[in-house]
Amino acid sequence: MDLNDAAPHDWQEERYTLQRLLVRTSLFAAGQDGTIDTLLDNLRNALRHESCELDSLRRLQHDLDEALERLDGKRAHTERQLKLSLTSLLAVFEETGETSRKQYRALEKQIDKLELDGEAITTWLVDLAALAGHPDAPTSEEAGTSRQEARGWRRLFSRHEDEPESAAPQPTAQLQPTASEDSESEQRLRIARRIGELLGHVLEQVSLEPNAHARAVHLKQLLDQSYEWSELRDALNEIVDLVIAAVSRGRSEFEDFLKRLDERLAALKANCEAQAEAGADRRSATEALDQVLSTQLEDMGTAVSRSTSLDQLKASVTRNIQSISDSFRDYRDEDCRREKVLEEKLVAMQEKLAGMEAYSEQVQEQLRTERSRALTDTLSQLPNREAWQQRLQLEFDRWRRYRHPITLAVLDIDHFKKVNDSFGHKAGDRVIQLVAKALCDRLRTTDFVARYGGEEFVMLLPETDIDVAYRVLDDLRMHIAGLPFHFQNQPVTITVSVGIVPFGSSDSPEELFDLGDKALYRAKHEGRNRVVRA
Repeated sequence: MDLNDAAPHDWQEERYTLQRLLVRTSLFAAGQDGTIDTLLDNLRNALRHESCELDSLRRLQHDLDEALERLDGKRAHTERQLKLSLTSLLAVFEETGETSRKQYRALEKQIDKLELDGEAITTWLVDLAALAGHPDAPTSEEAGTSRQEARGWRRLFSRHEDEPESAAPQPTAQLQPTASEDSESEQRLRIARRIGELLGHVLEQVSLEPNAHARAVHLKQLLDQSYEWSELRDALNEIVDLVIAAVSRGRSEFEDFLKRLDERLAALKANCEAQAEAGADRRSATEALDQVLSTQLEDMGTAVSRSTSLDQLKASVTRNIQSISDSFRDYRDEDCRREKVLEEKLVAMQEKLAGMEAYSEQVQEQLRTERSRALTDTLSQLPNREAWQQRLQLEFDRWRRYRHPITLAVLDIDHFKKVNDSFGHKAGDRVIQLVAKALCDRLRTTDFVARYGGEEFVMLLPETDIDVAYRVLDDLRMHIAGLPFHFQNQPVTITVSVGIVPFGSSDSPEELFDLGDKALYRAKHEGRNRVVRA
């Protein structure tokens, strides 16, 4: 008897413990998504009652599954956008910094492994700050001891590492800056100016809300004209918010498209259900007509058998024929009404389909345009680094299958930093554009040319062995060296160094690119303005 009494008690204790654990667990998951928070509130409310309806819990489970799928998609999209932003940021510092590109590429390889984790991203930004020429910047190990010490943008652009963020800048008249401070300030201003130019390119390619666009224009003017580092630092911090705003707007537009598509699909579903219902009504009406006809024919047969005179038989047959005629007329009228309703719904459905098709084509065209922009470098109008990675993998897979010769080349503009320092970044941009044009003009349409970052370009030459590629690229090198560059009425000689490597020299596209990159560095060390084989 004691055991029988204890079993329900133990079961109740387990049930209450499980309910409390579920409530606590749901609290840990709060804050990820508004829809999920609402569903978790509903789950907690259901669990707090003595009795839970199984159907209600199943509906909650279904809604949570759908919400989690949407959250996973949202996280994946946000992670892709974050990685693109970090890659662009790394390219800016790679272009303006003095550090070896190998160290920057080590950070670039880490981007693909980053997740939406605040500590991991903070560590990456701290490493970038140290690499960008800040000897006082902490290492990622030191930064890991305190998330507050690793301020990302704040630490990267602050005047001194030990200076509080709220500290006011000291008047220059009271303190004579040293040469190193002048150099550091000049470097910061150069970075700010460059980011301002990149922001201008972004404004040409990305659509923002009117308020955000106006703010972006103001920030660009500030980055181009201001010499107050505190203002420039705040402006650089606001650019991150603008990037997030642009990403959020694109996501909102796509969500709006999905919502409109869902509404139209719901309307089509309603029309299909109406047609199915009309078909069922027609079948019911047909069955009813058959039943009426059978009854009337039976009555007619009964009347014939019971008639005792011709007049009585005539009258009975006439009544039954009239009744059958009325039944057919009613069926025909009802059928015409159903056909009219279905015709109206069919016309409405055709209009919705036409509208949905037109809108779908519009969105597809917009997606194609955005995809093209995402894979195009705004300055040179060549494919960008992401497009390069896709094409390199494609060509490598094709080479493994068919083994046709193909050569990879890495090209870098010599002494490009001197051009920027002597004539300004606009002159540097012009050099990049002219070199990009020369590459497109001198290579075949079947060859692939992309801007890898900064002053570095990459090429794939299909159906071309290493000897032919060497001659082609050496001719290209001499052509660029002979181009008449002029800046501020001064002739400037622009030369390039190239490293080349044939497919088959490595087992992966990444290792193949590293071989081409090492060949490029050999060309640099051997005196520049030359082509070197791996």
